[in-house]
Amino acid sequence: MIEPFFIFKKLHSIEDMECYTGYLPEIAPVKIYESKKVRGRSGRLNMTYGDYDAYEYPIEIQLANFDRLQEVKRWLTGSGKLVLSTDMSKYRDVIVTNSSKPIEFENEDGFFWKFQVTFQSEPFRRYVSENKIALEPNKEKIIHNSGDEIARPLIRVVSRGGNITVDCNDETFTLLNTPTGLIEIDSENGLVIAEGARIKNKGNRPLLATGHNRIKVSGNISEADIVRRCVFL
Repeated sequence: MIEPFFIFKKLHSIEDMECYTGYLPEIAPVKIYESKKVRGRSGRLNMTYGDYDAYEYPIEIQLANFDRLQEVKRWLTGSGKLVLSTDMSKYRDVIVTNSSKPIEFENEDGFFWKFQVTFQSEPFRRYVSENKIALEPNKEKIIHNSGDEIARPLIRVVSRGGNITVDCNDETFTLLNTPTGLIEIDSENGLVIAEGARIKNKGNRPLLATGHNRIKVSGNISEADIVRRCVFL
């Protein structure tokens, strides 16, 4: 049986920091609801925009090397990517908050330290490594979103100039009067950029529903690719 471990800021809890953990729980985010009492209606009206809330992820730790306490204190601060041994293919974006309380280190007879660290995690897990998928210019391709929710992809296009359209399922997104060169369509941040400058556009930015999606990039382009950015609960 594999000893439970985690990786934070690219450091392995056991191999690099001599920190041992017990059971690592699996925690899922909670969808945000607005609950309202409507006059003339029994009960409450619950509404959601599909957003998920951040959540806390606590880990009980035993530091085996008594003399490395200060080093571990410095490590377990700030923000970074958290990877758990229960699923090494995905990471969480986290920040150490410890529920806004100081971390209490318990001295075990001068041999090791016991303590708990609490991370605040963004709602979704993401692939540690996700390869780009080539898109053939002016031809439709099926892209599979293997995640649990809508994915907001990064699409890169090498333009020869003029308008470019991205048809994704039943939506069309148009880039207007593009310059020659590499253009990035960042659906997560709502940006279309070429060499640091924003490109005018119209329509709804491309989004990938769970399962299969039809996508086609059209215009005077030499190549294109997509990074799906799948997300998991």
